[in-house]
Amino acid sequence: MKKIFLAIICLTLCVGQMMANANSEKEMERLTKEFLAHYEGNLPTGTEISADSSSININFLEFIADPVAKRYFEQMGKVILAEQAADTEMNVEIEDLQLGQIMDMRESTKRGAHKAVAIPHVTCCLKIPYTYTSVDGKNNPIRLSSILYRPSPFQLNLNAELGVLNVINYRVALFAFMIELIKGAWNAVVGYTFDYGVLSCHPTVTTSAEAPSGNSPLDGDVHMFCSDYAIVVCPDYCGYGLSEFKQHPYLVQGVTARNVVDGYIAALDLIKSNNESGASGSWKLASDFYTDLIGYSQGGSVALATLRYLEGPQVSSDQLNRINLRNVYCGDGPYSPIATINQYVEWANSSEKKYNEMAYPCVLPLIVQAAKDAYDNDCMRTVELESYFTPEFISTGIVKQLDTKRVDTESLNKIIWAKGIRRIDQIMSDKMIKKVVETDDNGVTKEKIVLNTESNEYKCLVRALSYNDLSKGWTPHHPLVFMHLDGDLVVPYSNMKEVENNIGRDPKKKMIFTDPYKVKDAMSPIWHLIATVIKDCFKNPDHGSIGKFFFMAAAAGVFEDWLK
Repeated sequence: MKKIFLAIICLTLCVGQMMANANSEKEMERLTKEFLAHYEGNLPTGTEISADSSSININFLEFIADPVAKRYFEQMGKVILAEQAADTEMNVEIEDLQLGQIMDMRESTKRGAHKAVAIPHVTCCLKIPYTYTSVDGKNNPIRLSSILYRPSPFQLNLNAELGVLNVINYRVALFAFMIELIKGAWNAVVGYTFDYGVLSCHPTVTTSAEAPSGNSPLDGDVHMFCSDYAIVVCPDYCGYGLSEFKQHPYLVQGVTARNVVDGYIAALDLIKSNNESGASGSWKLASDFYTDLIGYSQGGSVALATLRYLEGPQVSSDQLNRINLRNVYCGDGPYSPIATINQYVEWANSSEKKYNEMAYPCVLPLIVQAAKDAYDNDCMRTVELESYFTPEFISTGIVKQLDTKRVDTESLNKIIWAKGIRRIDQIMSDKMIKKVVETDDNGVTKEKIVLNTESNEYKCLVRALSYNDLSKGWTPHHPLVFMHLDGDLVVPYSNMKEVENNIGRDPKKKMIFTDPYKVKDAMSPIWHLIATVIKDCFKNPDHGSIGKFFFMAAAAGVFEDWLK
C-alpha cells in the first residue's frame, strides 16, 4: 500500500513539473515587460525582478502605498485568472481572486517581500447536513437542521504559504498545487485536527432554500473560513429546513440563540463520535480548540444574542469549556428592533427618495408575525395581525406568502414594490403610525408621519420587541467587533449606536464599533486592499455589499488583529 501511495506521489510531482515546463514563459516575460514599460523604470521601492523575468517580487507595504502598482497587478491578476479558468474549466469569478488576495494579507504583512501567485483562493468544503434537538418558541422540543462545513481532503488552497498579490509564477504555483494534493491525500488517511470553529449565524431568509441547509447564498462567505484547521457550523433557524412547518421567531432572540448553541454543541458531538469511531480520515478537535462567533444582518443580532445566552446561567460550564468562545463579530444587525422602526418612521419624513421609500419592506410583517406568535399569551393576544397593516398592503398577499415559505426575500420585496407600495405609511396602518400637522418657528405648517404611541397595537408590539432589545440590560464580557455602514437603508446605523451608547462605554471591555469607510488606516494595513476591492466592485455600497466587506475582513483576520 505504501509503495502504491509513494508511486502516486512521484507520478503527481512528475506530471506537475511537466505541466509547469509547458506553461508559457513568454507570457511571464510579456507581463514583466508591460510592468516595466508601465513605470518607465520608476518601480515602487522594494520591487525585484527575477533574472529570467518569470516573476516579480514586491514588498507588500510598498505595494499598498502605490495605487498605480496596485491597479496594475489587479488587472494582470485578473487576466491570468481568466486564462487559468479557461485552461482548467474552473468556474471562477473575479471575486475569487479578490478573496484570495485578502485571505493572504495577514501572511504577507508578516513576511514582507516574497513571491506571490495570482490564482484564486478556492477551498473545497464538504457540506455535511445533520439534525439536532432544541426547542421552539413555546419551549417545546423540536428537531432542527444544520450544516457542518469541513475541508475536503483535496482542495485548491495555495494561499497559506505563497500569497496572492501580484503576477503569477507558474512553476511555483503548480508545485504548490501538487503539495496540496499530497497533503490532501495524507489528511484523507490520517484525518484532521481542527484548531478552531466558526459559528456562523445566517441573515434574514423567508424560504428553506435560502437557509444553510438549502442552497444558501451564504455558502460563498462561509467557504472563506473553511480550511485544514477550521470547521464552520451554520444552523438553520427554527422555521426553516427540517422545521419549515413552524413559525420562524424573527428577532425573538432568546429562542434563536438557544437553537444556535444547541446546533453547535451537536456539531462538536458529531466530530467527537467520528473520532471515536477510529475510521480512516477521522476528525478531532485540538486540545486548545476555540470558537469565533459571527453573523451579519439578522445574523449579526443573532450572534450578539448568542453571546448574551452563552454568558447567562442557561449554559453549563461543560458546554462553555467545549465551545471556548474567543471573539464575536457582528455586522449591520438589528440589535434594537424599536430603534429600527423609529428610524424607518423618521426616514419617511425625508425629502430624499432613498430614505422615504423602504429598501426592505417585507421585514415589517416578519417582525409582527413573529411577535404575535411568540407572545400570544401576552399583550399581543389582544390584537390581530392584520390590524397592523393597511388594506392596500394586505391585498398584496405578502402575509400569506410568508406563511408558505416558498417566496424568497428579494421576490417578496418586488411584489410589494410592483403594487406601488414603497412608503411606510402605505404599509403600516393608522394603528401604528399617524399623520400630524406641525408648525415650525417661522409659522410654516407641515404634515409629518409619527408613531401612534397611544394605540394598543403600538404598545403591545413595543412591549414584545423590548424583550428582544440587545442594546441594553446586560454587559458583554467577550471581545466584540461591531461593523455597521452609516447609510445602511435596510438595518439603520442607529442600531449600532444604541449598543455603543448603552453597553459599549466600558473601557475595560474590548469592544470596537466602526463604519467600514471610517476605519483609521493605522488599524490594519490589510484594510486598504479590502476597502479598495469593495469600492471597485460596489460603487454605491449598500446592505448587501457591506456584507461581503464584513465577511472578507473577518476571514482575513482583520477583526482578530484589532482585538489583540
